[in-house]
Amino acid sequence: MTYEGPEYPNFIAIGNDTLEFGLEHRERFRAEPSAEVLTWQLVVSDIDEAARACTEAGLVFEARTHEPGEGWRCRTLELVSPNGYRVALEGLSE
Repeated sequence: MTYEGPEYPNFIAIGNDTLEFGLEHRERFRAEPSAEVLTWQLVVSDIDEAARACTEAGLVFEARTHEPGEGWRCRTLELVSPNGYRVALEGLSE
C-alpha cells in the first residue's frame, strides 16, 4: 500500500517504483453496475500529455486540482471509460 488516509476516505493506493493505482468505493452515481463500486485511479508522469491524448481520443473528462495537505498538490483528469468504468488519471505531485 502506498497511500491510505483521512483526506480521501474509502480510497487506497497500491504500487511500487514503476506502477501505482488507486481504488475508491463510491456511492452509485450512474445506472451502470460497473460504475457503482469501482474507480480506477492511475498515476501518470505527464498529466498535460494525458489530457491531450484523451482529447484526441474523443474522451470527455473533467480536470481538477487537489490540495489535500501542505506540500501536496496534484491535478487529475476524471472520466468514464467507453465501457462505463470511472477512471481518474493523477499527475505527479506539483
